[in-house]
Amino acid sequence: MAVARDAIQLGLVQDKNAGKGYKPTCYIRMVRIDDFYNKLMKNGVKLSMPIKTQSSQMREFSATDPDDCTLVFGEYVGGA
Repeated sequence: MAVARDAIQLGLVQDKNAGKGYKPTCYIRMVRIDDFYNKLMKNGVKLSMPIKTQSSQMREFSATDPDDCTLVFGEYVGGA
C-alpha cells in the first residue's frame, strides 16, 4: 500500500517472511533526498545504508528506528 501527500510517498509492505525474523520496513519516496541526507548527517544520525544510486535509478539510503524497523528513503533520479 502506498499513500502520498505533496512530494512525499510512503509505502507500507507486509512482508510474507516477517515470521522468519525479518524486520519491518517502510519505504519513503521523496524529492531533494541529498538535502535531507545531508541534514541527517549534520545532526549525527547513524544510517544502516549510506546514500547511493541503485541500478533502478533510485537514490536511496536507510536507517533503523528505535523499534528496529528499517526506514528506506528514496528518490527517482532517472530521466523522464
